[in-house]
Amino acid sequence: MLELIPYLTTPSLYDGHAEEAFDVIIPSLPGFAFSSKPTRPGVGSKYVATLWAKLMDRLDYERYLVQGGDIGAGVSTWLAFMYPERVMGLHLNYIPGSYKPPLTPNTPSVSEEEQAYLDIVAEWLDREGAYSALHRTKPETLAFALSDSPTGLASWMVEKFQGWSDCDGDIERSFSLDHILTNISIYWFTNSIASSMRIYTEGTKMPLHFTEDQRVTVPTGVSLFPKELPTPPRSWVERAYNITYWEKANKGGHFAAMENPKLFAEHLNHFFHSISI
Repeated sequence: MLELIPYLTTPSLYDGHAEEAFDVIIPSLPGFAFSSKPTRPGVGSKYVATLWAKLMDRLDYERYLVQGGDIGAGVSTWLAFMYPERVMGLHLNYIPGSYKPPLTPNTPSVSEEEQAYLDIVAEWLDREGAYSALHRTKPETLAFALSDSPTGLASWMVEKFQGWSDCDGDIERSFSLDHILTNISIYWFTNSIASSMRIYTEGTKMPLHFTEDQRVTVPTGVSLFPKELPTPPRSWVERAYNITYWEKANKGGHFAAMENPKLFAEHLNHFFHSISI
């Protein structure tokens, strides 16, 4: 997310009019390299959302905009859901993997488009989901191996940078080697791969499942990057989110903010300036 800073902290143009710059706050998830390691169970996405709310209180922000992708998408969704009076807008570039809208006799039946998406997810999990299953069910076993071998850690991480980015097999089309090595080194020198995987385990205990009377009411924007992991159709997301912005990008993947921060920032500016701030 660091590459976004210069694009968001300087005044931008939107619809031909100069807009004020944003204050940008990029917190580090508990257990990840720049944060302390959790010492008790329960530090999942929902709990992290309460930490971010406290953080914003201490920084004296009464209202704010939130953005998230990957695990951050779950944290940001919980933040918007639990504190709608504080969150002015929610932007996502990924729909949380545990997201499940209400499916009851009183809700619309699954459409053909939605069922096709669910089939794609099932196929993707069968082909690509081994890493997630390990993170969720046997994190400590995997952690010993990755914490013991820098080559193993690099392999585990680079596979995702290559497979989930818009690089067509040539990883240096999307990331510099310095960026990749910096990311690997941060995990290695802080020995935080084990603690970072715990949030997967905690996520299974409190998934983002909505009931019929639950909904994210704050304005929500979604940016769609072509090489992102399987993404649900708008109708599936609108079952529980107040979608006011739904925009496709012409390039980028799961690590869009790192691959093309300028394009990513343009999407944020478009959405955030489209709502009443």
